[in-house]
Amino acid sequence: MMRLDFVPKDITEDHTVSSTIALHEIVLDPSVLQRTYGVTLFLGHDTPVKIQYKIDLTFLHETEEGSYIIEIQKQQMYINGKQPTAAIEILMDACGAVIYPLQVAVTKNFGLLDIVNHNSITQRWKRVKKELQQSFEGAYATSLLEETSKTISSTNAIERAVFSKDWFYVAFFNALRGRMIQQRFPMIPHQKGVLYQITNKACYHKRRIKDIVLTSQGICIDQRSEDEITKGNRLSDTSLLHATGTSHLTYQFFEGTHQIDAITGNIELTLPSEQKESVRIEIFNLKDEIPKTTDEKVEDDQKKLQKEVDQKKKKKRYFLFGKELKL
Repeated sequence: MMRLDFVPKDITEDHTVSSTIALHEIVLDPSVLQRTYGVTLFLGHDTPVKIQYKIDLTFLHETEEGSYIIEIQKQQMYINGKQPTAAIEILMDACGAVIYPLQVAVTKNFGLLDIVNHNSITQRWKRVKKELQQSFEGAYATSLLEETSKTISSTNAIERAVFSKDWFYVAFFNALRGRMIQQRFPMIPHQKGVLYQITNKACYHKRRIKDIVLTSQGICIDQRSEDEITKGNRLSDTSLLHATGTSHLTYQFFEGTHQIDAITGNIELTLPSEQKESVRIEIFNLKDEIPKTTDEKVEDDQKKLQKEVDQKKKKKRYFLFGKELKL
């Protein structure tokens, strides 16, 4: 059973700050990235659904152009502490998993540049799709498989589906874009993100004086109608009331890591009909876990297989009264 308590012992809820620090002074280093993050999401306002999973990020190499190639592996997802068991949940899980391992090119501060293993993903999907078609039937299954094919079809489609709609990616890869930015949050599943105006401010932690705390606060500035936000309808009456909401995320960089160690916070949305949407995010670096790349895992599997073969090749020897029997 996967450990689902991701909160590290040395994390502090007290984000009292002392002196400020300019954002450009926070220098990340993708070349030392080799981390597993524990992700916990509480989705919904009245009765939130708890989503949990681990995600591995590992640096592969730096390109001649100065970008950094990292590999991302997403582990098993748990819903309210349980693995998906319903057929449709299992199918959705399998479709989502097909993009992994995902290899991306990023800037020094983890701005997304490109998806570099798109060919491998498309080839993997061809094989996985055939297997899923044999296991799942029905109109919904067919529709989901076709929707996944569209997502896999181009790097832009994958970027829209993952980097714009997955909460881990939205939070992790937008940390250091600037002091005043606009950010879309995926408050409504399967719809375009809701637009917020964000102000970022970085300070040194008051008690852990060499830790850096980045606070990201925002307000909803989306001018679309409720129908547009919730259903994707394009036509809008600009005289209608608009949604309101706030966002508050806190990033913590532990001393000397040059990496994001924790992301916590809440995003709230209130629609004109008074329907409320809420998301709480908890992302922590799991210091006791060191991920391996896909190539390293393959190499380990090959070594394990070879060891088993060698053991089978070893001929058993039998002795009687100190003399070896020739059988």
